Formats: sequence, C-alpha cells, structure tokens
Amino acid sequence: MKVKKQYLEILFSTLKGTENSLSIAESRKRDAFLRELAPKLDNFYKERAVIYETFCDKKEDGTPDIRDDQYRFDPAKLKEINSELETLGNEEVSFDLLINGILEKSEYKPKLGEVEIIDKLIELCES
Repeated sequence: MKVKKQYLEILFSTLKGTENSLSIAESRKRDAFLRELAPKLDNFYKERAVIYETFCDKKEDGTPDIRDDQYRFDPAKLKEINSELETLGNEEVSFDLLINGILEKSEYKPKLGEVEIIDKLIELCES
C-alpha cells in the first residue's frame, strides 16, 4: 500500500480512533501497522521542519526567528515554501502491512475536508 505523506497524520489519527472498537486480532494488526507508520510520520515531521527552518526569517545569529511557537516568514517566500511543502506532501511512502476493514471502525471525528481523505485511505486499504 502506498500513501501520500500529507495523509499520514490523518491515517494515524483515524487508526488511533479504533482503540475501543476492534477485536483482539484486529487490534494486533492495527498496532503492528502503527509501529510501521510512526517512524514514517516522524520522518515527515522532520522533513517539514527542515523546509520551515530553511525558509524562515533568521535572527542575527542565524537561528530561526520563532515567536509564540511559530516560525516567521517573509511573505515573498510563501509561494516557494508552499511549493516545497506540496512536493513533500505528495511524496509517497509504502507499507508492507495491510489494515483492511479497520479504518471503517474508527470513532475518530474528522475535521472539515478529512472525510474525503479517509475515504481515499479506505480505498487504498481495499485495493
């Protein structure tokens, strides 16, 4: 199964939403998948942070200018930043394990726009 990196967080959240609704066998399958997913999600966060730190405003000492836990960016760089983030998000990662039928049992409450992504993930699991 291949998944775009931009969907990893939603996949993780949806799987975490199955904690009280799976059989023991399904729970083992989910947990094994989460062990495979977690480092890929962590790597995605690190890659995204590199993009932010590369393009963010810097202090005089060269460190990122972070205020209120947020990077500061020159508005002129936003198009380039978004392009890099889109490229990263569209990269795919592969999974050896399958989770057929598990996502549908999630009690995760999707945010606006996430239902379509979850439907795509369910399709990927079934194919």
